Amino acid sequence: MKKTIYIFSSGELSRKDNTIYFENDEGRRFYSGGRHRRNNLVFGELDFNKKIAIRISFFSKRDYVAFF
Repeated sequence: MKKTIYIFSSGELSRKDNTIYFENDEGRRFYSGGRHRRNNLVFGELDFNKKIAIRISFFSKRDYVAFF
Protein backbone atom coordinates (compact mmCIF):
# COMPACT_ATOMS: atom_id res chain seq x y z
CA MET A 1 0.00 0.00 0.00
CA LYS A 2 1.42 3.38 -1.00
CA LYS A 3 1.43 6.11 1.62
CA THR A 4 2.01 9.86 1.71
CA ILE A 5 4.92 11.43 3.63
CA TYR A 6 4.32 14.91 5.11
CA ILE A 7 7.43 16.90 6.11
CA PHE A 8 6.67 20.05 8.12
CA SER A 9 10.16 20.89 9.38
CA SER A 10 13.35 21.88 7.58
CA GLY A 11 16.10 19.33 7.14
CA GLU A 12 18.02 17.09 4.78
CA LEU A 13 16.65 14.27 2.65
CA SER A 14 19.05 11.55 1.49
CA ARG A 15 18.97 8.05 0.08
CA LYS A 16 21.08 5.02 0.96
CA ASP A 17 20.46 1.41 -0.04
CA ASN A 18 17.01 2.25 -1.44
CA THR A 19 15.89 3.79 1.87
CA ILE A 20 14.90 7.45 2.18
CA TYR A 21 16.34 9.23 5.23
CA PHE A 22 15.16 12.55 6.65
CA GLU A 23 17.37 14.33 9.18
CA ASN A 24 16.57 17.56 11.03
CA ASP A 25 17.76 19.33 14.18
CA GLU A 26 15.83 16.87 16.36
CA GLY A 27 17.63 13.81 14.98
CA ARG A 28 17.38 11.35 12.15
CA ARG A 29 14.14 9.72 11.10
CA PHE A 30 13.98 7.26 8.25
CA TYR A 31 11.30 6.04 5.93
CA SER A 32 11.07 2.90 3.84
CA GLY A 33 12.03 2.74 0.17
CA GLY A 34 10.90 5.65 -2.01
CA ARG A 35 9.04 3.51 -4.51
CA HIS A 36 6.55 2.51 -1.80
CA ARG A 37 5.46 6.14 -1.37
CA ARG A 38 2.77 7.82 -3.42
CA ASN A 39 3.45 11.46 -2.49
CA ASN A 40 6.14 13.35 -0.58
CA LEU A 41 4.73 16.70 0.54
CA VAL A 42 7.19 19.27 1.92
CA PHE A 43 6.12 22.38 3.87
CA GLY A 44 9.62 23.47 4.97
CA GLU A 45 13.11 24.00 3.58
CA LEU A 46 14.76 20.86 2.32
CA ASP A 47 18.29 19.95 1.19
CA PHE A 48 18.59 16.97 -1.14
CA ASN A 49 20.58 15.67 -4.08
CA LYS A 50 19.67 13.99 -7.36
CA LYS A 51 20.14 10.48 -5.91
CA ILE A 52 16.74 10.79 -4.24
CA ALA A 53 14.86 10.13 -7.51
CA ILE A 54 11.39 10.41 -5.96
CA ARG A 55 8.46 12.75 -6.53
CA ILE A 56 8.50 15.73 -4.14
CA SER A 57 5.92 18.53 -3.91
CA PHE A 58 6.94 21.79 -2.23
CA PHE A 59 4.45 24.26 -0.73
CA SER A 60 5.17 27.85 0.29
CA LYS A 61 3.31 30.37 2.43
CA ARG A 62 1.55 31.61 -0.72
CA ASP A 63 0.37 28.15 -1.77
CA TYR A 64 2.98 27.88 -4.54
CA VAL A 65 3.54 24.29 -5.54
CA ALA A 66 6.62 22.97 -7.31
CA PHE A 67 6.95 19.34 -8.37
CA PHE A 68 10.29 17.58 -8.77
